[in-house]
Amino acid sequence: MSKPMDTLPQAKLLKIPAREAARMRCFVFPHAGSGAFPYRPLAASLPPFVEVVIAQLPGRETTFGQAAFHSMNDLAASLVRQIEKEPNVPSLFIGHSFGAHVALFVCRLLEKKGAPLPLGLVASSARAPHKPSRQEPMATLPRAAFVDRIRKYGGTPEAVLANEELLDLFLPPLRVDLGILETYKQAPGEPFSFPLFAFGGEKDTTTHTDDLEAWREHTTGTFTMRLFEGGHFYLFEQSKAAFGAAVSEIITVALKGATSA
Repeated sequence: MSKPMDTLPQAKLLKIPAREAARMRCFVFPHAGSGAFPYRPLAASLPPFVEVVIAQLPGRETTFGQAAFHSMNDLAASLVRQIEKEPNVPSLFIGHSFGAHVALFVCRLLEKKGAPLPLGLVASSARAPHKPSRQEPMATLPRAAFVDRIRKYGGTPEAVLANEELLDLFLPPLRVDLGILETYKQAPGEPFSFPLFAFGGEKDTTTHTDDLEAWREHTTGTFTMRLFEGGHFYLFEQSKAAFGAAVSEIITVALKGATSA
């Protein structure tokens, strides 16, 4: 017997309103273990007519202690239910690392329901879903080995990794998300027709250029691959401004194309 809906994990959407009448909505899907907070600054670098909506999964930030998702399908289905509540405004999807896989899975579910799809998808620091991972599974590693692997990715302050109490909060949602990433199978389907952008860091040792290039197979539309200065988390580091500018350009072009169609 299935559980009542209110006892199941529920995804939420954190909204940062546009600074003027919203003409574009940017849905952001965070990396494994992350809540919405690290992505909030992106809104300030985007055009004033863009509303930023960030996926907030349970078990992190303001939702610590809430039941987490353990399957990609349940996670994505919950997000789709929230997305469908939003007014129908042209949108762009951005997914970073684990979030890129979530974003594409959400697109598959939207497509299956005949719901509006985004005008484009930005897949950041992520191998294409059909590519096998270059990394050994890490979700079930012992704590010390797990922390060592996190250091390899960068982006997590050493002050966090060296603090056992902070790790008690930080590690559980990260393990859950990585467990999903390491075990799920991408929903099959024909390539999408919207533009797809594969972004990555030049010094990322975990996601190689051919992992990014393989995203080309998921669209019949235009495909663009671009490398930024930095590693796996380049968009929070030295390329923060460049990433914001690139997304702004994508939004402007996409919206122009949508209004002239």
